[in-house]
Amino acid sequence: MDSRNFIQQATVLIKDIKDHQVVSFTRTHEEVQRTEQQIQKRLNNLFSSLQNPTLMTANKLADEALAAGFQVNQRVLDGLDQAERCWGN
Repeated sequence: MDSRNFIQQATVLIKDIKDHQVVSFTRTHEEVQRTEQQIQKRLNNLFSSLQNPTLMTANKLADEALAAGFQVNQRVLDGLDQAERCWGN
């Protein structure tokens, strides 16, 4: 996936993660679980298509996902950390 597409999809997913955190208190346990599974699947798919780990949006998505309790593959996190060290950020 090219960087522009990744950024667009990651931006939508970040918003969906934040929205889920807000509305999860008003939904049933089953609805919350279903939504979390869908978000996790989208996270996995999006990160599996990441070609440019230097994208700031990739770091932001990983941070938001982890803060919300979702899982990010350790290889993805390692790649993001390595890219960040290369750029000295």
